[in-house]
Amino acid sequence: MFRFLFNRRGRWMEEGLTKDQADILRSLPELAGLKEPAFQKICGLSRVLMEEKTFEGCSGLTLTERMKLIVSGYAALMLAGDVSDYFPGLQSILIYPKPYIAPVEDYDEAGIVTSGHERRFGESWEFGSLVLAWNEIERHIRTASRDNLVIHEFAHQIDDELGISLEVERVLNGNADTPWAAIIARKFETFSRNPGRLPSVDTYGAEDLHEFFAVLSELFFTYPQHLRSDSKALFDVMCTCYNQKPIP
Repeated sequence: MFRFLFNRRGRWMEEGLTKDQADILRSLPELAGLKEPAFQKICGLSRVLMEEKTFEGCSGLTLTERMKLIVSGYAALMLAGDVSDYFPGLQSILIYPKPYIAPVEDYDEAGIVTSGHERRFGESWEFGSLVLAWNEIERHIRTASRDNLVIHEFAHQIDDELGISLEVERVLNGNADTPWAAIIARKFETFSRNPGRLPSVDTYGAEDLHEFFAVLSELFFTYPQHLRSDSKALFDVMCTCYNQKPIP
């Protein structure tokens, strides 16, 4: 079975995308300036993701090939360094037309559960599904903003697969001294107290380590020069995490 999967992926990588499909990816701000060999690899990776993952339109959204291409293209950009086996825990990608309402449960110190609802732009589950609001994706493409919802949610998939935040937590708890994780730990503690120390990083990253890695990933792929300006050490760590360097 593994040989069959490998051969099938190899065929899709070689075939890549049609010219019209590739033109859609070239229109994305993060992919527009890529050199041809790197871009063709992303086209191949996108093809594999489109073939292997299930895409679903929710709340009346009519799913189009363009939507699938754009989501796959951004996810493929993150795979260009071969750090993940195509997000193995992910089966389906659910796309809503706009932010959606999700049920939430909060636990207080006494263990009492309070149920409610929360407006969300996206979410990522370790095993199963990833959820996105399409109008947020369109907004990013239109404005070329520093935030990128697709990269944010897929960063959680990478984090879960590779155990990045878990290793940083081990450093914070004194159970590890991994150099790259120690840099993230130190920067997270500083950022949590004073977000202004990393002015280009979304303050949502102060929520917890998982969100910190996700917003760092957004900046790393959208405006890497800003991340390098804020902290070369963090930029270098992200280059290690994704095994790629978006700027020389």
